[in-house]
Amino acid sequence: MPKEIHSLGSPGWLDHVFHTPPVRALKGRSKFTQYHQFWSHSLGRYVGSQGRNEALAALTLEYLITLGYIGKFKEQPFKTELQTFGAQIVPDFIAVAPCEKIYVIEVKNARFITPFIQASLDRNREVFQQAGLAYVCWTDQHPLNVATRHNLLNMHRHSNIVQPDECVAFAEHLETLGSLSVEELQQHGYDYGVIYAATWSGKTFFPITKEFTATTSISTQPTIDIPAVFLDARGEDDRWWNSLEGC
Repeated sequence: MPKEIHSLGSPGWLDHVFHTPPVRALKGRSKFTQYHQFWSHSLGRYVGSQGRNEALAALTLEYLITLGYIGKFKEQPFKTELQTFGAQIVPDFIAVAPCEKIYVIEVKNARFITPFIQASLDRNREVFQQAGLAYVCWTDQHPLNVATRHNLLNMHRHSNIVQPDECVAFAEHLETLGSLSVEELQQHGYDYGVIYAATWSGKTFFPITKEFTATTSISTQPTIDIPAVFLDARGEDDRWWNSLEGC
């Protein structure tokens, strides 16, 4: 029986993507990159990545699931065909929002994006858009800059150390106190660990794309437009879940 072919972006295509193994196997250390993996509590499996930037991108997607911006993601998800897409590429990740909007994510090192590569990215974006898919390029300059890397790594690490009930108690106390700086919270007896862990769990927020310092403001409401930063979505300076309306 001939294999059924689903068009790019169709429900059948998406189902096939998420029910088949990654199309490219990642293998340990290469000349320039190192293999990384972490246990995804959201997906219930290990997520593998090649190189530091992709590893950070995977952590970012895990965080976006926690916040509710996406419902699932997959690494090395599919390969496009020359005949139908015009080029053969394997995107780094695919992510699906609760409203079923599909994001195709490429992770690049900014210094290697030449005018030729940028033209290819722009061309890929147009073809994906024609199929109803959003095409997003993340680089080590934006949004995966040094501050984002530092904050997400610390948030993830402390989430495995600090107990969930401690995060809940911290968030409830912060709700009564209002937004406070890290220095002020330390005066109330809270250390970096609980702040990082509570932020990873989505109970508190701070601008994760900026350096974490004593003057960083911690709040129980989002302090940056995360969809605009990570998913190129249009958002308002309002509660994060409002941006999911209509996606």
